[in-house]
Amino acid sequence: MSYLDHVKKSDGRHTRRTLIYGTHGVGKTTWASRWPNPVLLPTEDGHRDVDVPAGPVIKTTAGLLSAIKDVTASDFSTVIIDSIDWAEKNILAEIDKEGVDTGWGKGDKEVAVRLGKVLAALDECRDAGKHIILIGHEHLAKVVRPDGKEYGTRTVNLTKLAARRVCEWCDEVLFAEADITVKSSDGKFGGIAVDKKTRSLYTSSSPLRDAKHRLKGLPDRFELGDVESYLSFVLGE
Repeated sequence: MSYLDHVKKSDGRHTRRTLIYGTHGVGKTTWASRWPNPVLLPTEDGHRDVDVPAGPVIKTTAGLLSAIKDVTASDFSTVIIDSIDWAEKNILAEIDKEGVDTGWGKGDKEVAVRLGKVLAALDECRDAGKHIILIGHEHLAKVVRPDGKEYGTRTVNLTKLAARRVCEWCDEVLFAEADITVKSSDGKFGGIAVDKKTRSLYTSSSPLRDAKHRLKGLPDRFELGDVESYLSFVLGE
C-alpha cells in the first residue's frame, strides 16, 4: 500500500492541544474546566476553588507520566495540566538532585528533553481522543530586534528551549489577561490603572504577547468568560 493511499484533507476539527497562559488569578483554570468532561492533573495547589475533578498534587515527572497514562485509558474527554511551568520546576528539581551537569546550556537541553517526554505521553492521550490543555503563567521577556532595539513582551514562564518546544507542539497558544484602562493623573509619572472587570483571551501574536492558532477565521479576541463561543468555533460544537 502506498503512503499516498492514506493522504486525506483535514477539516480542521479534531482534538486540540492548547496552551493558555497569563496573569495569576485571571481565570485560566476556570476556563479550562468548562471544556468537555475534564480532569485536572495538578502540579501545584492552585485549583481548589474550581469545580473540576482533580487528583492530588503531582510532584514528580514519573508521577505525571503515570497519571497521563491513566487518563489515556479513562473515559475523560479533556486532560488539564495545571501548571506546565510547575511541571518544569519539578524537572529542574530532579535534575539538580541527580547532579546532572547543567553547564554550557546542557541543563536547558535536558529540561527540554524531559518535558518532551511529557508531551509525547500527552500525544498518546490525544490519539485516544482527548483534548489537552496546558495552563501556564506569564513571563515578561525581552526581545532584541535585528537593529538592536529592544522591547518587552509576555510569554509563558518556561525556560527558553522548553517554551519553544511547548509552543511549537500546541495547536493554539492563548494569552489571558484582565482588561485595564489608564486614567490620567496629576502626577508626573503617568496615569492610574483601573480594572475594567472584564477578561480577554487573545489568540493571535502581537508585540505585547506570544500567541498563535491554526484555525482559519478564528477571532483575535474572545471574552475569557464566554467559553462556549470559543468552543463552538474551535470544536464545531
